[in-house]
Amino acid sequence: PHAHKLMVNLIPYNPTDATPEYRRATEANTSRFMATLRGAGVLTMVRRTMGDDIAGACGQLVRQQERFFASRRRAGEEGDASGKGEG
Repeated sequence: PHAHKLMVNLIPYNPTDATPEYRRATEANTSRFMATLRGAGVLTMVRRTMGDDIAGACGQLVRQQERFFASRRRAGEEGDASGKGEG
């Protein structure tokens, strides 16, 4: 009844190594879902992805930063354990 007041953005999933069990929906599945929503009168858009081919898309950059800072923390801990840390 209120579909004319809605807008749904379909955002393709950007795969990361943190969740290898998830995959992006196929274009065919996305199109079918969009058609279903539009058939119900819901304004629907599919967001265009950019940067996923270089792991620079939303979510992927965060994982890169997490890995970077985790490796720096590990390196610091290893240095502390060997007596090369502070002091």
